[in-house]
Amino acid sequence: MKEIFEKQKKFQKFIGNDINSQKFRNEMLYAIIAEVVEAGNETTWKSWKKTQEFNKNKFVEELADVQIFLINLVISSGISWKEFQNEIEKKIKINFKRQENEY
Repeated sequence: MKEIFEKQKKFQKFIGNDINSQKFRNEMLYAIIAEVVEAGNETTWKSWKKTQEFNKNKFVEELADVQIFLINLVISSGISWKEFQNEIEKKIKINFKRQENEY
């Protein structure tokens, strides 16, 4: 994942985005929301619709977009991959403890 972070940083620099600006962070937040909705549209969530299919390829493609925008957001916050990984691991531990304590 560290390599992906570095590639994405390089790409954002290449296309001239100011990753330290609030404008960029806002764009990434809304892009994540839009991509999550697009991923949802590739699933069979409409219980009232008789003909719908799960489009795995499109679903995965939209999730990749979500991940890319999330990486951009993390990068724009000045957080390294290692710091972000540590936060994820801490949160997973907290989530386990919450479930063990019937949160």
